[in-house]
Amino acid sequence: MSAPPIPQPLRPLDLANDARPLAGERAVSALVRWSASSTTYPESPAVAVHETHGSWVFVAGERAYKVKKPVTLGFLDYSTLERRRAACHEEVHVNRRLAPGIYLGVLAIVRTQPGFRLAPEHADGAIEYAVEMRSFRDQDTLAGLIAAAALSPKGPRMSKWRNPASGWAWLAPPARRDRTGRT
Repeated sequence: MSAPPIPQPLRPLDLANDARPLAGERAVSALVRWSASSTTYPESPAVAVHETHGSWVFVAGERAYKVKKPVTLGFLDYSTLERRRAACHEEVHVNRRLAPGIYLGVLAIVRTQPGFRLAPEHADGAIEYAVEMRSFRDQDTLAGLIAAAALSPKGPRMSKWRNPASGWAWLAPPARRDRTGRT
């Protein structure tokens, strides 16, 4: 039986000179630490971090930034930078219709000498992408409305959902028709 390999010491991250997409726990951890720091954002607001199975959301003052985790699960695949970028675009596309005014677009995250910075989506050297959103108060979330007993099927916030037959049809793109007018 052979002896287990001797662990090698960890090298410090060279964030300024590494333009590769995020890979490995240390690089992801560095990005999460940077995103959670108030010094990352203008006016240094307090930052609240929310984590889901597939993303981190960093709420910083009037803005929130959602970064997809580099994971593959049975129902999603964010394993590559391009898949995460595409998922950001799809989220903005769908949710702009559900929550107009909240979803602002997709930003690039690029490496810099001190670590990272947010940049326009098409900036050179993007190592990750984030959905940029306007933040909103906790009491305006579904959980907040339920906690305040402010949600009812007859209330104005639920008026779109009163008719079960309407379902999600209002979100669907218009059907394409052929020359005869058939879908």
